[in-house]
Amino acid sequence: MSEAALERTSEAAATAAVDARPLRRRAAIWAATWAAIGLYFAWTLATSWPYAGHWSQLGLLLALCGVFFRAWELVHLARAGSRLARWRRLGVRVATIVAGVFVAGGLWQLLEQASMARFEAALAPLVAQVHASAASPCPAPGKYAPPPETASYLRSSGWRGVKLPGRVHWNAQRFVVALPGGSMDIDGSTIWYDSTARRWAKFHNDLRSDAFTALVATLQECPPLPP
Repeated sequence: MSEAALERTSEAAATAAVDARPLRRRAAIWAATWAAIGLYFAWTLATSWPYAGHWSQLGLLLALCGVFFRAWELVHLARAGSRLARWRRLGVRVATIVAGVFVAGGLWQLLEQASMARFEAALAPLVAQVHASAASPCPAPGKYAPPPETASYLRSSGWRGVKLPGRVHWNAQRFVVALPGGSMDIDGSTIWYDSTARRWAKFHNDLRSDAFTALVATLQECPPLPP
């Protein structure tokens, strides 16, 4: 290749690199924006009242797809200095959506576990109060006062209006506490505690738990607290 041709090639490469700067800047801004949105939805899912499906899960999925696509775009622009053809960009978008779905599925599970762990820690003092009254656990006005940490959790999770300790079923050997949980639809979910197993569980109300149904069928339900 002649010296003139090499010079033209170098000039073209330099021009392409300069022209790619606005594209890289825009891709970086979009990547940072999607990352911030994803962190917000992740924080919401980790700190929410327990749920069986949450709208923020879809927000997190969308944000992950955006982060993956813009991250790939940044790498490509750094290497090639120009954008791919439209049909190739479409293929990359599809690939990043597939990757987003897989990663989001794992994150949903981890964040749901974090939400449940936060709930259990916040309600542990209240559960201890019910255990202390196991001989007669039915709630009455002023009987179960939420401690400060529980009250703070109720405020931060947006469920300050829930009546604690919830619906109580009991007999001389055990009790079960049931509270309403969140979901994407109006049917909601149920969060319940078994005093014998000493653990919490939850289910969507459209997919009622056979274990919960069979257990409360053997117990008597306490009358609800007055409004």
